[in-house]
Order: sequence, then C-alpha cells, then structure tokens
Amino acid sequence: MPTRGGGVGVFPLPTPKLPPHTPQSNPKTIKLCVCIGATWCVCKKGGNDKVLQMAIDWACGNGADCTQTHQGGKCYNPDTVIDHCNYAVNSYFQAKGQAPGSCDFNGAAMVTTTDPS
Repeated sequence: MPTRGGGVGVFPLPTPKLPPHTPQSNPKTIKLCVCIGATWCVCKKGGNDKVLQMAIDWACGNGADCTQTHQGGKCYNPDTVIDHCNYAVNSYFQAKGQAPGSCDFNGAAMVTTTDPS
C-alpha cells in the first residue's frame, strides 16, 4: 500500500487470464524445427555415377553411417546412386561437425542451405 509523503508501497499485480492448458492429443501433430544456419552436404547433380560411387564408398568407409541406404533400410529407396550419395556424404559431413573441407569428395559434393530431404 502507498504511504504518505512519497514512500514506497507494494501493489498487487493483476493475474493475467490465460486459456486453460490443453495438451495436444492428436497423434498426427507435426512439430517443426526452424534451423537457422543449418547446412547439408549433397552430391552435385549430373555427376558421373562412378565418381559419385567413389564418394559413397569413401564416406561410408570413413565415418558415415550408411546402414539406412542398404536394402531394407529406411533410406534405401529411391535406389539411385545420387540419392545414396546424398545420404552418405551428408552423414559424413554431419559426423564431422560440418567442418570446412568435409564436404568436397574430390569435387563431387557441395554444401547447401536447402534441406535435401
């Protein structure tokens, strides 16, 4: 309460009226993540399949997790060299913390800010 003579007083703050909390129960709810500054590594379109396969082999043999591109894996289809290459080089690039130089593969790949998935 205020005091006479300009003293300091304590006033109660009004309690805001908020709508009641109702948790989402819809199993089809999709949560989106806005990733600022996110980058991916992708294979260059129009590349020679032999060169792209070399990038796949190198990435998968040096730290990329390529198990999902094997037959029966979640990313097996589409079963194309370019799609498997994109998965492999990006897996390597992410495993290396998006380090500069970890997305080159002798010129077969490049960094992009567009989500390839």
